[in-house]
Amino acid sequence: MNDELVLVFDGSGSPSVRSFQHTGLTPGLRYRYQVSSVSTAGEGNRSAVATFVAAVAPSAPPQPKLVLSEPEAITIGLDPPSSDGGAPLVQYIIFYDDGLNSGQLTNSRTICDLSVTSFVVDGLTRGREYKFQVQALSECAGGESPEPLLDNGDAPECPVGYNPCTLAGEPSAASASSPPRAPQRPSPSPP
Repeated sequence: MNDELVLVFDGSGSPSVRSFQHTGLTPGLRYRYQVSSVSTAGEGNRSAVATFVAAVAPSAPPQPKLVLSEPEAITIGLDPPSSDGGAPLVQYIIFYDDGLNSGQLTNSRTICDLSVTSFVVDGLTRGREYKFQVQALSECAGGESPEPLLDNGDAPECPVGYNPCTLAGEPSAASASSPPRAPQRPSPSPP
């Protein structure tokens, strides 16, 4: 990244072109760019340096697995995607529904501690079947790495307001799990 800048496109023959696609890059490496304009009077001042990561969105993580089912919580297992797309993973988003077969996974939890291999989704209603999906997000291709998190205690979830620039991958396949139903009292046996 600290190499000398080299000319990769000079616009010759295409003075109205205002974009450039740089191909043949190595995923995971950062590339620096500057822009200047050239006229018959010469080259103008260069822009500030912009830095980009050669990356694509990460692949979908594997389908989440049921680890533990409790009366009002389900613990799901998290596995990383097979590819991070060339940029470091920075978050997982766990999507889940309301357990009423609406089909919409409208609830979510955002995980910033990527060392966790399972996560407890609490506040669920006993006896409902919930669907879960996981999505991996990697560092944004443009700009700098996300700011490191300050101490978030032992909480794996991202702090409120933490919203770094990210590349969102495809979500995993959905999985369904239910908290156990309330135990039924045995019927009294006839005398």
